[in-house]
Amino acid sequence: MDRMGPMRTMAQRLGGGVLVVGTLAWLLLGGLHGDLPGTGHHDLAEATRPFWRALHILTIVAIALVAAGLALLGSMLVAPRAAVLGRLGMALVVPAGAVLGVGFAIDGFVLAGLADAYRAAPDASARQMALLQADMILRVVRATSFAFQTLFGLAVAVLAAAMLVSAEYPRWLCGLGLLGGMLWLVGGALLFVAASTIGEGLAIGAVAPGAIWLLGAGWLAWRRGAPAGRPTASAGGANDARRGRLRFR
Repeated sequence: MDRMGPMRTMAQRLGGGVLVVGTLAWLLLGGLHGDLPGTGHHDLAEATRPFWRALHILTIVAIALVAAGLALLGSMLVAPRAAVLGRLGMALVVPAGAVLGVGFAIDGFVLAGLADAYRAAPDASARQMALLQADMILRVVRATSFAFQTLFGLAVAVLAAAMLVSAEYPRWLCGLGLLGGMLWLVGGALLFVAASTIGEGLAIGAVAPGAIWLLGAGWLAWRRGAPAGRPTASAGGANDARRGRLRFR
């Protein structure tokens, strides 16, 4: 237990910091990227923007940071039921991040290559072929986005439930995580199956509670892992740490 204490504190500090940085970067880069892909003609024009490929590789890194931060925090929950749920969430969040990373790699690299081929096309038939290829690629990108939302929503819901069971995080924050996760899960599944407007609305509605949960959980874990001698979010000292409880309420 004595050996686990410093490691757990370090993991919370690192996991919380990585989660906050990754989430902020993801939100910023997502705003710069814009909406989901539309038509081939529109997105080939978008792919000619400066820093298009850099924007996508940075987003992939941000997604990896979010997944790594959540995995670290989920692995450090103390209560037995919370620890089991945390490990389940870890197993879900990693493939979810990988799916979205593949989609962004295709959108950022393959689509940019098609945009170059479209501009260099010698005639109208070659340009039309590039547009048809772009439309098919965008179908793949949309599919990976919808699959990610489904998997990531499930992972967020499981991890938020684990944090709720652990009593290490405020209930209201865990409730926001559960809400965001379920909205992502249902919205992504509906979009994948039918591309419905209901699914799109649910997925958009998941962003605010999901982002608040990601930032809040990361920030509280960062504070809890503060070096000894600095004020932390735990008011109970060593006894609370052993019980795995934080007194944020």
